[in-house]
Amino acid sequence: SLKCFGWYNVSVDNPDFAWNLLDLTIVSSAVLDSWLMPFLTVAFRCLRDGGHGGSVGQNGSLGAAMAVMRMARLMRILRLVKLVKFVRPLLFMLVGVIAALQGVVWVLVLTVASLYGAGILATRLIGHKMIFPPDMELGDDMLSPWITVPESMFTLFRVMSGSLSAKEEA
Repeated sequence: SLKCFGWYNVSVDNPDFAWNLLDLTIVSSAVLDSWLMPFLTVAFRCLRDGGHGGSVGQNGSLGAAMAVMRMARLMRILRLVKLVKFVRPLLFMLVGVIAALQGVVWVLVLTVASLYGAGILATRLIGHKMIFPPDMELGDDMLSPWITVPESMFTLFRVMSGSLSAKEEA
């Protein structure tokens, strides 16, 4: 691209100058983190210990800065936003996926609310032995999945999803 457009890509007159500068910063930090830091670690270890054992920890502030720059590499994904603006079918597909995710969230809310209601009912009826005759003896292993509401909800979720119980897995 430098051959075709000359120095225009690296000049401040280029409308993508900020993006190019962001790319330069991210790639430079990746090179520093991937190549230079391991080399410096080995070099310092050899100089300090004469090449025998020992470990060299990263400087706290430099290590934190490298972690931030690793996260900044993910910011390059934001460049895809420009692509979505210009490709109309991609924009329509993205709007459809977002609408579908909203539907999934409501299904999740309905499922949790139903499990909560059924969990309260199961805890009261089974966990507190309200559904059984008073003279009936029940083992702790039969009542343990129904003692608290969260345990009842989890048991009902396992029943709903067709999962095996803890006894059946063993």
